[in-house]
Amino acid sequence: MNEQDIEWMLQAQKGDLNAFTKIIEKYEKPLFNFFFRFLGNKETAEDASQQLFLQVYKSLPRYTVQAKFSTYLYRIARNLAINISRKNHFLSFFSLSDFLEQEEPPGPKKERPEEILERNEREDQVKKALSLLPLRQRLAVVLAYFEDCSDEEIAERMECTVSSVEALLFRARAALKKYINPEFGNRA
Repeated sequence: MNEQDIEWMLQAQKGDLNAFTKIIEKYEKPLFNFFFRFLGNKETAEDASQQLFLQVYKSLPRYTVQAKFSTYLYRIARNLAINISRKNHFLSFFSLSDFLEQEEPPGPKKERPEEILERNEREDQVKKALSLLPLRQRLAVVLAYFEDCSDEEIAERMECTVSSVEALLFRARAALKKYINPEFGNRA
C-alpha cells in the first residue's frame, strides 16, 4: 500500500485541503489518461476527471482504509467511466497515436503518402474494433494494454477474479482479430 496516499486521505478527512490537493496532483494525469482511453474524447475525459475528484471529496467522511488507495480511486473511475459511456450512448473511438508516444525516427526519413494512408487505415480499423467491444472487455483491454496493469491489478479494479480478467482479455483479443481481419475470424 502507498502509505503516503492513505495519509493524505486521512489528513483531508480532517479538513486539510493541501493534502487533498496533493492527491489531485498525483492522480490527475493518470486518471485523465484512463478516462480518455476509455471514453475516447478529451472534453469528456476532462469532465470525468473533475467529476471523479468531486465524488472523492464528497465521500471523504465515509473513506476507510480497506485496500490500496489507487484501487479505491480506480474503482470509482471505472464505475464513472461505464456510467458516462452508457449515459451518453456513444461508442469510443480511439486513435493509436493518442496512446503511443510519438517518437521521431532517427534521421531524416519521411513517410511516403501510401505509407501514411496505410497507417491511417489501420488505425481506423483498430478504432472501430475497440469501439465494438462490450464495455467490460474494452475496460480490460484499456487497463491491460494502455495502463499496463497486471491481471491481478485489473481484477482488483474491476472487482472480479483473475480468471475472469483472463477470459475477458481472451475474448477481446479474439474479437479484435475478427474485427480487424475478417478473413482471419471466418477461418474454421
